[in-house]
Amino acid sequence: MIQYEEFLKGLRGPLSKCRQEMVHAAFRKLDKNNDGHVDVIEVANSYDPRLHPDVINGKKTPDEVLREFLDTFDVGGDIDGRVTVTEFTNYYENVSASIDRDDYFELMMRNTWHLSGGSSWSKNSTNKRVLVKDSKGNEKVVEIEDDIGLSYGDNEGLMKALKKQGVKDIHGISLNWDSENKPKKYSSASAF
Repeated sequence: MIQYEEFLKGLRGPLSKCRQEMVHAAFRKLDKNNDGHVDVIEVANSYDPRLHPDVINGKKTPDEVLREFLDTFDVGGDIDGRVTVTEFTNYYENVSASIDRDDYFELMMRNTWHLSGGSSWSKNSTNKRVLVKDSKGNEKVVEIEDDIGLSYGDNEGLMKALKKQGVKDIHGISLNWDSENKPKKYSSASAF
């Protein structure tokens, strides 16, 4: 007996170079100390199952999707509470087998793991964005490149993330726009 995904994987072969680069970029983002594995808890804290198609369609709860996702890494009797780069890559080889286009695979990886960048329709669309005002009154929308774990209500955390990615001269940030596309309220950056 052979499962459908295994059949597709056999037909399509290993991950293409661009897909492999996306998988490794996601793993590097999770593997903060660069030791080749991450705790399942870290993976769970970075993975948002609410956007999974089965959750959106009401077939499963976010908890069910998260549990299934995490269970894929504890295979072969090796239940160790961590995910290696090999296990992570194997998981995405199976996912990749059912995705025809590289640009769609890239979009899925960028949005799932909040990887900034991309071009055209593969550009990340899930990272938080805020309106930043500088000391001269200039405004621009800036993407928070490392936004996992941050909420829009955490103004101090958002400003720290902006500074960490090199945004200078933050006089304030706005999270709300009015009907004329003007900010309703700025949060002071005085904490810095």
